Amino acid sequence: MVRTSLRDIRGSVNIDSTRGKGTTFTIRLPLTLSISKALCCLSDRARIAFPMDGVEDMKDYLPRDLVEDETGQQFVVWNSQRLPAYTLKDLLSYNRKLGRSSVYGGKHEEDTVSLLILRGAGSLLAIQVDQVIGEQEIVIKQIEGPIPKPAGIAGATVLGDGTIMPIGDVLELIAIAQGRLRTDSGNGLWQKRDKAFETWTGEQSEPTVLIVDDSITVRELLSLSFSKSGYRVEQARDGQEAWEKLRSGLPCDLFFCDIEMPRMNGLEFLSNIQKEPGLSSLPVALLTSRGADRHRKVAAKLGATAYFTKPCPDQTLLNAAERMLSGEILLSGSTKKPIPKTSLRSDSQASLTDEQPSSSDSNLVLIIDDSVMVREMLSMSFSKAGYEVEQAGDGQEAWEKLRGGLSCALILCDIEMPRMTGLELLSRLQEDKRLSAIPISMITSRGAQKIQRIAAERGAKGYFVKPYIEEVLLDAAKRLIAGEVLLEVNSLVEQ
Repeated sequence: MVRTSLRDIRGSVNIDSTRGKGTTFTIRLPLTLSISKALCCLSDRARIAFPMDGVEDMKDYLPRDLVEDETGQQFVVWNSQRLPAYTLKDLLSYNRKLGRSSVYGGKHEEDTVSLLILRGAGSLLAIQVDQVIGEQEIVIKQIEGPIPKPAGIAGATVLGDGTIMPIGDVLELIAIAQGRLRTDSGNGLWQKRDKAFETWTGEQSEPTVLIVDDSITVRELLSLSFSKSGYRVEQARDGQEAWEKLRSGLPCDLFFCDIEMPRMNGLEFLSNIQKEPGLSSLPVALLTSRGADRHRKVAAKLGATAYFTKPCPDQTLLNAAERMLSGEILLSGSTKKPIPKTSLRSDSQASLTDEQPSSSDSNLVLIIDDSVMVREMLSMSFSKAGYEVEQAGDGQEAWEKLRGGLSCALILCDIEMPRMTGLELLSRLQEDKRLSAIPISMITSRGAQKIQRIAAERGAKGYFVKPYIEEVLLDAAKRLIAGEVLLEVNSLVEQ
């Protein structure tokens, strides 16, 4: 009667008898809803969590620390105890595989093995996982429906991004490892697949798309569309978060990126991508509400692969993604070179050139501004006028380039920039005999005469307030290069 009642609520009762010691009755009730702390892990491209009350320890071992007996069973020594060690896939079956090289964001070393020491009912078990993500508080829900509960799984939780993460059942995993519980009892969905299916899935490549947008609605809608079409999707709230994910090892095949975002905008993110040898070959599509032709030109100059204006039909984006992954360039005038599909997502063999313009570059203009949009607009203006152009994101980068041998005919510099401001750069240039001879003009939104006077005293030869007039600026550039001084200290009234 007890067993029947427990089955009705998806519980169980186990009886364990030992001659001379007695009998243990274990009654287990399902988790309908529980808030608990759990240790989240990655194993075979799937997330799984273990309740913290069942985790005794977690430790990284060297592969040589795992020893095998004559049957092939692995063991590891923990606290002077010899524990059986299993990979999680030996106890549970997943439908996708993940190599360690595809796990990003952790500090896991390739030559170590992560093991969890699980404890339940007086027994210990070592479980190998690909990566330990960390501890977090979760809401555990019971798995409901007509399908039998998978052995080794206690329930599931829904993460903040909508991902469903299973919760490992420590007692059942120990029972599976000890041979007291079968994993194939009535649930074919979790049984091992046949070899033909494994061979087919092994040949498939699941492209990863990184969606970068500060609107969670846009991110979720795009994620849904790409997920349904067979893509693996990653999200980032702005260019800075996307850049940090890539720098920490996120494998990616394609980017869809907004332009206007906090911290790092889409154009700055695109510029960073093009400067990184291992990422510059990957296609980047801009998806933005900015439809002006000048924005398209800047994106093309920075190497964007495609440019779409919101709202854009899902099917258009999906078709474009397929074409971009095959190496096609969809943005007219883009400086991005077509890349064969086989070359995408591989480490680029090209490196950033270390060549600096020689002293013969008497027509080179150095543009210094922390806004990539301003730099690109100025670059286009001067390039059309026949000048060679070099860029720097702030005074520090410009100083390093100039000290490294960059020779230029004119410097156009903003004032308010990170690391080193324009006025600080002016002071440094005047202390260097070679660099002090280069005419420098400030181009800034700061129009107060007090600031202009400071710039003039520190050696600035010109001063322009944004927004500038292109023709006036180009005419002034000729005069500055010819040696004319357009900003006089005496002409400015001290405030």
